Amino acid sequence: MEVVNNKTENPIRIYQEKFRCIDPEMAAVRSGCRYEDGVFTLRLMNRLVRLSFPDMKTSYEDGTKTADYIRILLARYVMEGTAAQSSGRMLSFPEMPWGAVYEKAFRGRCINRMAGTYGYALERFAKAMENIGAKEARDARGRFFGGADAAYDIDFMPGLTIRALLWEADEEFPAAAQILFSDNFSLAFTAEDMAVIGDVFLNAMKGRW
Repeated sequence: MEVVNNKTENPIRIYQEKFRCIDPEMAAVRSGCRYEDGVFTLRLMNRLVRLSFPDMKTSYEDGTKTADYIRILLARYVMEGTAAQSSGRMLSFPEMPWGAVYEKAFRGRCINRMAGTYGYALERFAKAMENIGAKEARDARGRFFGGADAAYDIDFMPGLTIRALLWEADEEFPAAAQILFSDNFSLAFTAEDMAVIGDVFLNAMKGRW
């Protein structure tokens, strides 16, 4: 319990104090979230989340609470994130403005995890992506982007696109993966948040929200 408290309960208390101090109307305009009757409404992949002000509580449409790390992530976005249109570029984690510092951790925590989980199971990968509302990502010739064996795009939040690419393992090469982000992610989230986004995305693929 001490580990859980350190990672979620203490940060939640800190962020609740900060959250109470925001101007919710201004935060809604900056972040592009709807705000009405003391509630921010955000879309997280294929689910709507309600974030209440000023108590910073979060729940899905069916009333179930989100995980605490999702609660913190969405509160941070409302407090600090800026909604901006992407130029259309998709960037790897180290190509983000601060990505090189955290590249090794992100690769181990997210990219290698995705390759290890789905690199021998393309059908399971496709099913998991479709379950969270992702669509196949193909180029003008109809091929998966990057020469991958499978590639999917999903809006993590409106206008913020994640592209997941997977290369299936064979007799010569191990499985490989890549996770790309639309270039406007750097205005919406910090480097620390991006690692959490990888966890949210991969956990959602397994039905764990």
